Amino acid sequence: MKEATAAAFLISSAYLPQAFAQQAPSDVDLRAAYCLPIVNQQVAVYQNALSSPGHPLPAQLEQMIKNMAADAQGRADHLKRYLQRRIADLDATALLAAAEQGKQDLQRGAQDVIQCMSSCQNDTNPAACTSSCSTDTLARVRRCTNLDWLPP
Repeated sequence: MKEATAAAFLISSAYLPQAFAQQAPSDVDLRAAYCLPIVNQQVAVYQNALSSPGHPLPAQLEQMIKNMAADAQGRADHLKRYLQRRIADLDATALLAAAEQGKQDLQRGAQDVIQCMSSCQNDTNPAACTSSCSTDTLARVRRCTNLDWLPP
């Protein structure tokens, strides 16, 4: 639902008259648009993990997932606040393209993780092997975990 809201927000902005959207998006604007669907998906994954019926989680794991969900929600809110302040001044076509690239990278990244886990399952230290897996796609997606580059 949140992903649909973010997409609707970006799409509706794409149809603003050019007189209202004259400025090309900055690298920060584009990265924020790229990260929004990725972070929204992270929020959804954590919320689904917490609301799985019939599968109670150990208390420590549940608290850890709640903390990760709160962190992801905070990042999603920060991205939305930033984009809402900037969107009226920007040509939204590039923002839509960046958001779409984020969605595609999220899908490719999931495939990369599955492939990595498969290749690491017989490793003597599968956790270290999996942690060392990296692709350009995963590197781009992971940049959305830390928003130090985004103004407050």
